[in-house]
Amino acid sequence: MSILSRSGMCVVSLMVLTLVVGCPDARTSNQGGGSIFTIAAKLMSDISNPPIGDLNADEWQIVVDQAATLIDMLGITLPDGFTMPDVELTDEEAQAIVDFLDMYDVTSVSDLETLIPQIESGEITVPDVLVALGESLFDVDLSGGA
Repeated sequence: MSILSRSGMCVVSLMVLTLVVGCPDARTSNQGGGSIFTIAAKLMSDISNPPIGDLNADEWQIVVDQAATLIDMLGITLPDGFTMPDVELTDEEAQAIVDFLDMYDVTSVSDLETLIPQIESGEITVPDVLVALGESLFDVDLSGGA
């Protein structure tokens, strides 16, 4: 194979890789960075109890942006009739998720599940930014009002 052919193949390979991976988005590369591949690797490291505490703020933004793709990659089955909301996390919302998980030493999904009774009883207060996010993601009123 000639040098020109190898160079051409390298250029084509780089172009394909750029299309597949994409160029970094300023919104999702300013708080630790990440990609759908880093997220999948982290979450699949323990598929029975995904280590959600390992995700940084940028990766949380990508999780929400790419939720449908990640659900397919991880083999998760959603309830019939459930549609993925079209929401983008802000930097503040994504960082609030990381801060909340860190505050309560949540490293995995099961850790988060153990907090649910404390949240429901009011022992743990969820920050307003996360309550508003939950309401927008799932189209529900989480304020506790009637």
